[in-house]
Amino acid sequence: MEFLKHLFASDGFMPHGYCYLWNPGLVWLHVTSDSLLAAAYLSIPLTLIYFVRRRQDSPFHRMFLCFGTFIIASGATHIMEVWNLWNADYRLTGFIKGVTALASVFTVILLIPLIPQALAMPSPGNLQRPKQKFRGLLEAALDGEEALDFLFCRGSHSDGSFVSPPKFVVLDLKLPKVHGLQVLREVKSDDRTNAIPVSILTSCMEDRDLVESHKLGVNSYIQKPVDFNQFRGTVKELGLYWMVVNQLPPPNAFTGE
Repeated sequence: MEFLKHLFASDGFMPHGYCYLWNPGLVWLHVTSDSLLAAAYLSIPLTLIYFVRRRQDSPFHRMFLCFGTFIIASGATHIMEVWNLWNADYRLTGFIKGVTALASVFTVILLIPLIPQALAMPSPGNLQRPKQKFRGLLEAALDGEEALDFLFCRGSHSDGSFVSPPKFVVLDLKLPKVHGLQVLREVKSDDRTNAIPVSILTSCMEDRDLVESHKLGVNSYIQKPVDFNQFRGTVKELGLYWMVVNQLPPPNAFTGE
């Protein structure tokens, strides 16, 4: 309690407004600038939270947490700048700046080892080349809804056919629009698609998802590596097993004959 009293005590210090001689133009210039900066700083973490919730397979969660803390603390320092125009809580301001400094240091510490991983990630151009090379052999869906449309030959994929279904499906759980478990449930509950091998490749390792996936009939459940080179190796081994080593079901298994 004594620490808090000392932290919030002004001890006779003068508000910043006296330094500006209470010039209205100068005071409101700082109020407006610091308020806009605080609003911008505090809105960035909301964007990061939205991104992390939508992309739970991202390997940079801790980085986003530290960066969000740093941004919120930075916004708080600008709020205190406005507050101290009419008040003199400079110890509290210094404490918030100290929190901001610690958050920034931890952010830098986490950022440095992530640089090689970020550089190893493929660029859009690198991703496009294999897509063009394997056009007609590989198909990628942007979300669960599109995956179901492709597998069940509907919507934008209505020109497809159950006569020649996919030989193998790699499925993530954290898909937009339709969750991966729902995609798996529909695939394995339909006679036209339940013979298609489905492998879940996800960063989510919650026991309930693992158990539910096997209950629904998943053929394999694999944790997605954070390192890109390991991820690439895992995908290569996965494709080698299911497409070369594994004996695929005969074509009539997909037609219910």
